[in-house]
Amino acid sequence: MTAATVFPISGRESSRVKGARILLERRLTVDRIEPGHAWYAHVRGDERTYNLGFAKGRWWCECAGRSKCSHLVALSHVIDTSAWEGDESAAFGHGVTGSYGPQSRATL
Repeated sequence: MTAATVFPISGRESSRVKGARILLERRLTVDRIEPGHAWYAHVRGDERTYNLGFAKGRWWCECAGRSKCSHLVALSHVIDTSAWEGDESAAFGHGVTGSYGPQSRATL
Protein backbone atom coordinates (compact mmCIF):
# COMPACT_ATOMS: atom_id res chain seq x y z
CA MET A 1 0.00 0.00 0.00
CA THR A 2 1.38 3.38 -0.94
CA ALA A 3 1.02 6.67 0.93
CA ALA A 4 -1.14 7.97 -1.94
CA THR A 5 -3.60 5.14 -1.28
CA VAL A 6 -4.00 6.07 2.37
CA PHE A 7 -3.68 9.83 1.94
CA PRO A 8 -5.05 10.79 -1.49
CA ILE A 9 -3.03 13.52 -3.14
CA SER A 10 -6.18 15.34 -4.29
CA GLY A 11 -7.28 15.77 -0.69
CA ARG A 12 -10.46 13.84 -1.45
CA GLU A 13 -10.87 10.38 0.03
CA SER A 14 -11.31 7.60 -2.55
CA SER A 15 -14.32 5.30 -2.23
CA ARG A 16 -11.93 2.44 -1.46
CA VAL A 17 -10.29 4.29 1.42
CA LYS A 18 -13.60 5.61 2.71
CA GLY A 19 -15.13 2.11 2.53
CA ALA A 20 -12.31 0.80 4.72
CA ARG A 21 -12.84 3.69 7.14
CA ILE A 22 -16.57 2.86 7.36
CA LEU A 23 -15.60 -0.63 8.51
CA LEU A 24 -12.98 0.62 10.95
CA GLU A 25 -15.52 3.00 12.47
CA ARG A 26 -18.05 0.14 12.72
CA ARG A 27 -20.73 2.02 10.76
CA LEU A 28 -21.90 -0.95 8.63
CA THR A 29 -24.64 -3.23 9.97
CA VAL A 30 -25.71 -6.37 8.10
CA ASP A 31 -29.43 -6.65 8.78
CA ARG A 32 -30.35 -9.83 6.94
CA ILE A 33 -28.83 -12.58 4.83
CA GLU A 34 -31.14 -14.66 2.68
CA PRO A 35 -30.55 -17.95 0.89
CA GLY A 36 -29.44 -17.37 -2.68
CA HIS A 37 -26.84 -14.77 -1.75
CA ALA A 38 -29.05 -11.81 -0.87
CA TRP A 39 -27.57 -9.37 1.66
CA TYR A 40 -29.36 -6.40 3.20
CA ALA A 41 -27.53 -3.84 5.30
CA HIS A 42 -27.43 -0.24 6.38
CA VAL A 43 -24.55 2.14 6.89
CA ARG A 44 -24.32 5.34 8.85
CA GLY A 45 -23.04 7.75 6.23
CA ASP A 46 -21.55 11.17 6.88
CA GLU A 47 -24.94 12.82 6.55
CA ARG A 48 -27.59 10.10 6.97
CA THR A 49 -28.19 6.36 7.11
CA TYR A 50 -28.43 4.45 3.82
CA ASN A 51 -29.91 1.04 3.04
CA LEU A 52 -27.82 -1.07 0.70
CA GLY A 53 -27.31 -4.64 -0.34
CA PHE A 54 -26.74 -7.29 -2.92
CA ALA A 55 -29.67 -9.27 -4.32
CA LYS A 56 -30.53 -10.97 -7.61
CA GLY A 57 -27.03 -10.33 -8.95
CA ARG A 58 -27.18 -6.57 -8.36
CA TRP A 59 -25.50 -4.29 -5.84
CA TRP A 60 -27.66 -1.36 -4.74
CA CYS A 61 -27.42 1.61 -2.41
CA GLU A 62 -29.80 4.46 -1.66
CA CYS A 63 -27.07 7.09 -1.88
CA ALA A 64 -26.60 9.37 -4.87
CA GLY A 65 -23.38 7.63 -6.01
CA ARG A 66 -23.17 6.41 -9.59
CA SER A 67 -20.96 3.33 -9.32
CA LYS A 68 -18.96 1.72 -6.51
CA CYS A 69 -19.79 4.07 -3.65
CA SER A 70 -17.89 3.76 -0.39
CA HIS A 71 -20.93 2.09 1.21
CA LEU A 72 -20.86 -0.76 -1.34
CA VAL A 73 -17.09 -1.01 -1.06
CA ALA A 74 -17.48 -1.54 2.70
CA LEU A 75 -20.14 -4.23 2.19
CA SER A 76 -18.05 -5.93 -0.50
CA HIS A 77 -15.30 -6.45 2.08
CA VAL A 78 -17.55 -8.69 4.15
CA ILE A 79 -19.24 -10.74 1.41
CA ASP A 80 -18.13 -12.67 -1.67
CA THR A 81 -16.99 -10.02 -4.12
CA SER A 82 -17.16 -12.19 -7.24
CA ALA A 83 -20.25 -10.17 -8.27
CA TRP A 84 -17.96 -7.15 -8.86
CA GLU A 85 -16.49 -8.94 -11.87
CA GLY A 86 -17.85 -8.34 -15.34
CA ASP A 87 -20.00 -5.45 -16.51
CA GLU A 88 -20.23 -3.10 -13.56
CA SER A 89 -22.80 -0.85 -15.22
CA ALA A 90 -25.30 -3.70 -15.12
CA ALA A 91 -24.48 -4.68 -11.56
CA PHE A 92 -25.23 -1.44 -9.72
CA GLY A 93 -28.38 0.39 -8.79
CA HIS A 94 -28.47 3.60 -6.80
CA GLY A 95 -31.34 5.56 -5.41
CA VAL A 96 -33.21 2.30 -4.82
CA THR A 97 -35.65 2.40 -1.97
CA GLY A 98 -37.26 -0.46 -0.20
CA SER A 99 -38.06 -1.75 3.22
CA TYR A 100 -37.02 -4.93 4.85
CA GLY A 101 -37.31 -6.20 8.37
CA PRO A 102 -34.07 -7.22 10.02
CA GLN A 103 -34.02 -10.83 11.12
CA SER A 104 -30.52 -10.79 12.51
CA ARG A 105 -28.03 -7.97 12.83
CA ALA A 106 -24.27 -7.90 12.84
CA THR A 107 -22.48 -4.60 13.15
CA LEU A 108 -19.14 -4.77 11.38
